[in-house]
Amino acid sequence: MPSFYRQLVPYGPPSFFEDTGLQEPAHHYQQPTKYSNQEITEKKIALIDFRLEKLMLIKVENPTREQQDQIQYYSDKFQEVKNVLLSIDRHFVETVQDSEDLDELQQVKLELLEFERKTCCEIV
Repeated sequence: MPSFYRQLVPYGPPSFFEDTGLQEPAHHYQQPTKYSNQEITEKKIALIDFRLEKLMLIKVENPTREQQDQIQYYSDKFQEVKNVLLSIDRHFVETVQDSEDLDELQQVKLELLEFERKTCCEIV
């Protein structure tokens, strides 16, 4: 079963999409009125993924132009998901946004994945 948040993650660096016109502007995003628990969990995982990617790129000394573009790309994607999640779980968003500890973020991501796996596979 494909994850919704995987649709947000690019299949290449931002420079791959520059000339093809495949990227859609952020203002085209349509927010549904209600999300399922699975969609919320996937958005939380995406938020962590975007934060992790950005933090890893920021730690690079003398980043290239491509790395700077990637930082901006992950910042924009983080902001998109953050805007959706703020009304659902403000505390979670603030925790992820304020954290700069890669291990802590990775642990939260693993906990969310475990929670998603348990709830996905439960027999109702």
